[in-house]
Amino acid sequence: MRVHPPLVRGIEEALQSVLVHSRPADRALDELFRRNRKWGARDRRFVAESVYELVRWKRRFEAVLLGQGQNDNRPPNLPNLARLISVYGIIEGWDEVPEKLQAEEVKRALGQPSSRAVRHSIPDELDALGFEHFGPTWDVEMQALNERAPIDLRVNAWRASRDEVARRLELEGIPTEPLADGGDGLTLLARKNVFATKVFQEGLFEVQDRASQRVAPFLDPQPGERIIDACAGAGGKSLHLAALMKNSGKILALDVVSGKLKELERRARRARVSNIETRLIASRKVIKRLHGTADRLLLDVPCTGLGVLRRNPDAKWRFNSGLHQRVRELQATILREDSVIVKVGGVMVYSTCSILPTENTQQVNEFLADARGAFVLEEQWSVLPSERRGDGFFAARLRRRR
Repeated sequence: MRVHPPLVRGIEEALQSVLVHSRPADRALDELFRRNRKWGARDRRFVAESVYELVRWKRRFEAVLLGQGQNDNRPPNLPNLARLISVYGIIEGWDEVPEKLQAEEVKRALGQPSSRAVRHSIPDELDALGFEHFGPTWDVEMQALNERAPIDLRVNAWRASRDEVARRLELEGIPTEPLADGGDGLTLLARKNVFATKVFQEGLFEVQDRASQRVAPFLDPQPGERIIDACAGAGGKSLHLAALMKNSGKILALDVVSGKLKELERRARRARVSNIETRLIASRKVIKRLHGTADRLLLDVPCTGLGVLRRNPDAKWRFNSGLHQRVRELQATILREDSVIVKVGGVMVYSTCSILPTENTQQVNEFLADARGAFVLEEQWSVLPSERRGDGFFAARLRRRR
């Protein structure tokens, strides 16, 4: 395979940003593509796929390099990026790689037995924690999390039917098939740039994983109600709620990051949604003023993101026990302080894109114990990556009694 040197340099730049400076991979790639606007769609796709695979399998490739006599004086968490790219290039059959390595030795080393953490390319701390919770099935979950994620779409159902969107995408050369759950979802049959389609520009769908698409309906919003999404981010679930409510009632989307709320506003304009109001959580006074005002409350809380490693493999290299503990403390604080937003008799959904019980069922059980009867658990569900029903996700629906 002929690979042009500027693309290889671009891959190395993005890896430097992700692996050395701990930037999220999607942001690193966005910045790279803005600096290289002349690259075509094929070049961008090649660079993005290469970067994600290199980030995903970093530890496995580094183990191969150790057998190739790697011996620089830098700390082990700063990989020799050119050599790392060379391992990937040999596997992918590039005509030339940045540094000379013995191709047959690379291929042989990849097939040799290794520890579970190296085999699945994850940090030791994450491997130990996963095995503690999942036991022998941890191998199966990690194997699923190292697969490439499908591209799922959520149709903006208050403006178009799923069949209509599928037909129009087919006309633009993008075949899809309906998701099996009977909702508003489609999945791509071939990886294509859906953001350049007229259907997307008209606001008739959003890219959203099939498991994530289950959260908004689980809250069961009704037309005319006042809904608060207290951890809205860029608004994927707020937009889904708006579609389910047929653009009626009121959705108040809150977040601590103003840039995410601005992105939500832009997405809402494209979707022609007018029932969403954004509000920055500049202090806890914002939450206090909302006590008892919501018919339904969504808490899609910050988490370790271990359920979405297929899409965000860089998250595993930021994981450690300290981060896990800080995230758990933040989740407990949000549950305790934000739950009073929902009216007596109203409904709250707590959700995460983590697969760890410590962030999911354990958090809910601890909250219910502290609430002393103020809330009751109605239903909860979880999806594991190995079930092939989407990203790893968890959601619990609780009703306020007093």
